[in-house]
Amino acid sequence: MPRGGKAMVLIQSFLAGRSLEHYLQEKQTLSEAETRQIGKLVLEILSYLHERQTPIIHRDIKPSNILILASPEQSVTAARLVDFGSVKSLAPSEGITFTLVGTEGFMPPEQMGRRPVRASDLFSLGITLVTAMTGALPQDLPHRGLRLDLAQIPCLSPAFREWLQRMVEPDLAQRFTSAKEAL
Repeated sequence: MPRGGKAMVLIQSFLAGRSLEHYLQEKQTLSEAETRQIGKLVLEILSYLHERQTPIIHRDIKPSNILILASPEQSVTAARLVDFGSVKSLAPSEGITFTLVGTEGFMPPEQMGRRPVRASDLFSLGITLVTAMTGALPQDLPHRGLRLDLAQIPCLSPAFREWLQRMVEPDLAQRFTSAKEAL
């Protein structure tokens, strides 16, 4: 690099923990209490990202991008959101981007239309939480039209089912608008 030149640098840290994907590969599902705890921890992270001066949207929340840190007695103590390679800033842009980023099944409709918003991350988190509880991939979950049919998932309490339904609502106008609201 020439003297006085500028360069972009990506710094990564090792985080001890296991991804939700790891649990699913081992055929382990999470209880509602564990799922609520993970949801709360990730929503706190998203609240921080979304409330920045220039909001940051992750755009690829899925089981492999959530690390779970557990205590020796295996209760969830912390969660980390990883893989920020797909992040989009909501800063006004001079051009239009046509890059489709995300993972099929975990992407909300508006993101497939290349218009992610803060609530897009909430949809992806909601699908991820349902997947963690059921062990089923998004395409294998029960649907009624475009909506997940969470009434077909017996392990959900009514209040949690209602909250999750708002998280995974395909109609952006019916979904939570922010991580803070979802918390």
